[in-house]
Amino acid sequence: MSFYKCDITSKEAVDEVAARVQEEVGHPTILINNAGIGHAHTMLEATPSYLRKLFDINVISHFYTLQAFLPHMISTKKGHIVTLASMARSAMLASV
Repeated sequence: MSFYKCDITSKEAVDEVAARVQEEVGHPTILINNAGIGHAHTMLEATPSYLRKLFDINVISHFYTLQAFLPHMISTKKGHIVTLASMARSAMLASV
């Protein structure tokens, strides 16, 4: 098993780590998007910087990882992508 640390909010960092993974262990056939954050406060209390971080981690990062790994999966017609979400991350959006 290998571990690669990456700032998933940075497309450049994702691309750099993806290249290292592909070079060192080969092209992955399984991608699991499991990063997410959420805090117990209302949307009215959320700062612009927190909202940016929330979307960068919970949404945008998934596109970065897909762009890095999906092309090879498509070209070889082999691969699986799993994206996880939880109600815990939705707590902020649902608080009324």
